[in-house]
Amino acid sequence: MTRQKKAGALEVLTCFGDEIDNHKDETYKLIWIYVPDLEGESQLKMLHIPWVLASFPSSEWAVKVFHSARDEGEALELMWDVLEKALRLDEDWQEHAYNLQNKAQGLTKLDLKQLHFKNRLGTDLKIDLPSGEKWMSCTHKDAHGNVYLTNIPTEEVFVSPLKLGASGVVHATKPMVYAGETIEGFWLRFEQGKAVEYDADKGLDALESLLESDEGAKYLGEVALVPHSTSISQLGITWFDTSFDENASCHLALGYAYSSGDGANKSSIHQDFMIGSECMDVMGITQSGESVVLFKNGEWVQADPLQQTSS
Repeated sequence: MTRQKKAGALEVLTCFGDEIDNHKDETYKLIWIYVPDLEGESQLKMLHIPWVLASFPSSEWAVKVFHSARDEGEALELMWDVLEKALRLDEDWQEHAYNLQNKAQGLTKLDLKQLHFKNRLGTDLKIDLPSGEKWMSCTHKDAHGNVYLTNIPTEEVFVSPLKLGASGVVHATKPMVYAGETIEGFWLRFEQGKAVEYDADKGLDALESLLESDEGAKYLGEVALVPHSTSISQLGITWFDTSFDENASCHLALGYAYSSGDGANKSSIHQDFMIGSECMDVMGITQSGESVVLFKNGEWVQADPLQQTSS
């Protein structure tokens, strides 16, 4: 591994081959720019420096995902096979980036004031959004106008909610890994934005530790829409890596919001957890009171969200 210290909070790390196995706390990245805080990420954006987070299969990661494999070699071979599908290596990434950007721009134009998530698994959650808040994808432009993606894989469009705007119950549909502990079968109930009640089938102590990290840890900082039909979702794998698991499902994040606007949450943590399913419906309400069906049975109703409005 080589490390190059840059200005401020930015640090560039480059790993090759089996070196990754020696750095378990660094999430098995091959080449990436590590941003330890929001200040570092802001520096990148202001300088228009292209950067990307991309994963490379280490033997330890492969064995964890494919724990029933005969040996380490088979696990690694299986991991390479599924990564080809998960990373869309045989598809047009420019077209994919454009589609995500188009969806984000369409949602921004709708100027939604609320999202309502509901499915047969028990989720019934309403989340308020700030007026004029910009939806985002992982598509960005450098100083020369070239499009690049900051995450590979990426299937999401996302927005920062109002800190005090969540109410109702949400059930996680995939395990969440926090501080090395796996949390499964968990749910949270929100009142005025705060998680006031919660439980888990496994890892309850870890969930409680996460929520007690600081005052903002019990509030939401991100809402992301991801269709159930993504290649990552259809593979049916729990990756034990948020950069993959979050792209298989609609998800929320506890902790800090990417937005710095009024009403956005602040925290020292940002922890994604997955809530999407094949039975997830998502309704949006615009500032003018119009209802917009965004998702039905886990899928976008229209490629362009602006095409689905009704009073």
